[in-house]
Amino acid sequence: MLTRIMTASLNGVHGYPVTVEVDIHRGMPGFTIVGLAGTTIKEACGRVKPAIVNSGYVYPNERITVNLAPAGRHKEGSHFDLPMALGLVAGGYDQECLMSTAYMGELSLDGSLGRIRGALPLAMCMRNAGIKKIVLPAGNAEEVSVLEDISIFPAHNLRQAVEHAEGKNRIPIYNVKKIYSCGVWHVDFSQVAGQETAKRAVMAGAAGNHGVLLLGGPGCGKTMIAERIPTILPDLSYEEMLEITAVYSVAGLLNEKQQIIDRRPFRSPHHTVSMSGLIGGGNRPRPGEISLAHRGALITAELAAEQGREVFAVPGNIDSRYNLGNNKLIKEGAVPVTCIQDILDAMGVVGINREEAEQLLGKTEIEIFTLLENYGELTIDELCRLMGKTPAYVSSIVTVMEIKGIVFSALGKIFIAKA
Repeated sequence: MLTRIMTASLNGVHGYPVTVEVDIHRGMPGFTIVGLAGTTIKEACGRVKPAIVNSGYVYPNERITVNLAPAGRHKEGSHFDLPMALGLVAGGYDQECLMSTAYMGELSLDGSLGRIRGALPLAMCMRNAGIKKIVLPAGNAEEVSVLEDISIFPAHNLRQAVEHAEGKNRIPIYNVKKIYSCGVWHVDFSQVAGQETAKRAVMAGAAGNHGVLLLGGPGCGKTMIAERIPTILPDLSYEEMLEITAVYSVAGLLNEKQQIIDRRPFRSPHHTVSMSGLIGGGNRPRPGEISLAHRGALITAELAAEQGREVFAVPGNIDSRYNLGNNKLIKEGAVPVTCIQDILDAMGVVGINREEAEQLLGKTEIEIFTLLENYGELTIDELCRLMGKTPAYVSSIVTVMEIKGIVFSALGKIFIAKA
């Protein structure tokens, strides 16, 4: 007995149709899956058999072969459980009716259907393939209901899906079609006091869809301004909402409370984020922070130097007068600071004693330069240990020195910018 059931598989943030062919014939009992199935699919037998038995059906004690067509493309996902189980349950299916409906869902051992990852892009794939009827877990119904031209049949368990396929007890169509509008923001630029020049620059960048580089000391409002950029962008269109929700669905970031992304995203990854976490990828490609910020805003505060070089150091993207560093900019021609005299020479100051230098530079700066003179090049972490100060305190002092135009810091070391 051969049964064909339609479903789909993910390829990045997009899907492609897959036909699940289930063949049951006489022979030594066994369960074989062919067609470049991933580990999750190969483990399906351990879920499908108990689900069938616990749902009150008879599991065929014969030789079972499952083919996932097209056989030349890799498949991954637990949503193949439901179509495989349907093919194994003996029923009076109308094959033509069966092929006009897509089935997807993950089975629990008791036969209930759980939420799946990537339901929206899978449904969009089926819609593009001409299939307008989809049976899926009830937990994904609201997520997929954003598609306006398909019929959704939410199933809670395997028995409901089988009876729907047999035509005995049809599942009611999910008709809760919500009108989604851009979500309400709780932040806006009216909460930012001052920084008019920075706000105007950010507005110009947002209007032209440009990248914006914000420089300044800790606490001056860089992040506060950046996180308000999505609030001045236009409301999401229907197609944009689909694009963003599909990305978050593939990433597994949707839940019962938020099944639709209805406003522009804002992503602020930690500066220790890995390259895969930032740009996506991996053995099983998943969206990174850049993809999750699609149609929204991404702020990359204090990016590590190596990540900065690999991701952002593209010719033409950064002013040629500067090289991207840790969380600052090193001016071309900058050299490591080794003593106080380096600073005085750079400032064109001659013939002054240490007390006069302290008045000119500041006592804390003199302490830092003295340590550099005694120990050579030091990282900011080493300065913290020698001075007995916190990293935040030392970084703030270095920032003040940068504002004075004396030094630039990057790669964790202190440099002097000579004209």
